[in-house]
Amino acid sequence: MQEIIFYGRGGQGAVTSSELLAAAASYENFYSQAFAFYGAERRGAPVMAFSRISDSVIYKHGMFFEVDSLVVLDRAVLPKLKDIKIRKNGNLLINASLINLNDLKKYLNFIENVKVYTVDANAIAKNEGLVMAGWPLVNTSILGAFIKILRIIKLDSLLNAIDENFEGQIAEKNKKAVKVAYESLKEMGEIKNE
Repeated sequence: MQEIIFYGRGGQGAVTSSELLAAAASYENFYSQAFAFYGAERRGAPVMAFSRISDSVIYKHGMFFEVDSLVVLDRAVLPKLKDIKIRKNGNLLINASLINLNDLKKYLNFIENVKVYTVDANAIAKNEGLVMAGWPLVNTSILGAFIKILRIIKLDSLLNAIDENFEGQIAEKNKKAVKVAYESLKEMGEIKNE
């Protein structure tokens, strides 16, 4: 079973990311869950969305704070990452063009060996016109990169999930953002617990 947290701020699409990932997983015949935790329900407040994906029935329910993958939609939440433990050989995806691994290490709580990736989801969302009230909606951009890391969900499955949830021009913009992000993923390296 894969346990994933999407961590961002209200209005960026963390909850939608979790839900779209679960929908895409169902196209691959996986069992999945998606749910969220909100603090203050307002734009800009920290938001965590949780996903589980498994090839067998999922009996666990509720929040978790030890993950296989952590997806950060906004660098502003980096100081809060200590509350989440990344499992051995886990993945960390950050919405950024670049990140300094040495600077990043001070924010992380991990067991051993975390692979770090980046994608500039803000730029992709803006380029595709996915902006609401001045905020780039990075959910589909971040997912396009994340499924490439995860390697168990095909790009077509995510595109189908988008078609299920969006219509017309909005669906097309989101699908384009997914494809661009999929190709734009950068592997920054690995952080080791020494």
